[in-house]
Amino acid sequence: MKKRAPWVIGVTWLCLAASQLSAPPRAEAAPPSHNSACRNGYVSISFDDGPTPTTPDLLRALRRNNITATFFDLGRQAELFPQHVQAERAAGHEIANHTYDHANFQDIGDDAALVELAKTQPILAAGTDVPEFYRPPYGATNPTIAQRAFDTLGLTEVIWTVDTNDWDGRSTADIVRTASSARAGDFVLMHDGYPNTINAIAKIADALAKKGLCAGRIARSATPTQAWENLSFNATVKAWG
Repeated sequence: MKKRAPWVIGVTWLCLAASQLSAPPRAEAAPPSHNSACRNGYVSISFDDGPTPTTPDLLRALRRNNITATFFDLGRQAELFPQHVQAERAAGHEIANHTYDHANFQDIGDDAALVELAKTQPILAAGTDVPEFYRPPYGATNPTIAQRAFDTLGLTEVIWTVDTNDWDGRSTADIVRTASSARAGDFVLMHDGYPNTINAIAKIADALAKKGLCAGRIARSATPTQAWENLSFNATVKAWG
């Protein structure tokens, strides 16, 4: 084979080098977008009444299925299981206020309701990480409580739009069926402490994924969400981050 002269090789090398310098830098491949899996939006997945002895099992199920949730914890339970609240937070879940004693606000009155919330805030807080949301037990509330909680404690009231009633002995299949009916912007209510709920997590995750939905974070919103007739709350669901 005929050899090229050294000066030809040198010129070729210089031309290649110049082309590399003048060419625009090659863009790196973008990582897979989480939004592609969430093409149809987000739903809030939340668990009330914890922490409980089975909270670690629930956290494992959520981790295995890539679900980040909101835990509306009770003050009295958090005092019993502070390590579980720490584990919830360490796993990236949102910690929210569900009062201290699970009191019915309609029974105890507005002032006592604010005391329940205020008493629970420091129990659930970790440094500057203080709960921003609360859920009134039984959904029993009124506009005065909601406004006072926001004005005095910085707490936004959050109700729900999809109730699995898992606390009432529902089967895993029933819980999955109800939770899987969620649409973008829905707030799905479940509870900590029930084996059937833990067993439902994987199938709920699969059902939401098939609908192009992901578990999202709660965010305060000027546009209210309708919980049921005559009751709405100023929150929406967005991507985590």
